[in-house]
Amino acid sequence: MRRSLKRHVDVIDPLELIDLAKMIAEQKAKYIGTTLAIASNRQPITDAELEQLKNFRVKIQELEAAHNELNEAIASQLVEVKGVVKE
Repeated sequence: MRRSLKRHVDVIDPLELIDLAKMIAEQKAKYIGTTLAIASNRQPITDAELEQLKNFRVKIQELEAAHNELNEAIASQLVEVKGVVKE
């Protein structure tokens, strides 16, 4: 696993982790905002609106899964984070 990760991920810049967290937060905010906008219409949800919410949910789940895998790889010291000293 370490060798494979080294081929695809050299050293992680901490700013990349922040960018990923921001991306997840942005998608969640859009999901919540869209949900509230749909609910305020006081109309039954349309198939298009439902599909839009589903797409947000899938994006969030995938981004969170990637975030979890990244954290696990860091915790297992399979990847290096720039500026972080191994103990």
